[in-house]
Amino acid sequence: MRQIAERLGLSVMTVSRALRNAPGVAVATHRRVLALARRLHYRPDPALAVLNAYRLGRRKRTQF
Repeated sequence: MRQIAERLGLSVMTVSRALRNAPGVAVATHRRVLALARRLHYRPDPALAVLNAYRLGRRKRTQF
């Protein structure tokens, strides 16, 4: 992700959000990130994905 961010002049967080289809990322930015990710053959790290899923699954839900 860092390499994508540097090449596009974006923050790593913006690239991360674009790759996850998070709201708040401009459509043009999303398309640029995905296009470069494909060209660079970007693949998310499966170990980090499992760790993140575990971490988010253990988070206590707060009620408002």
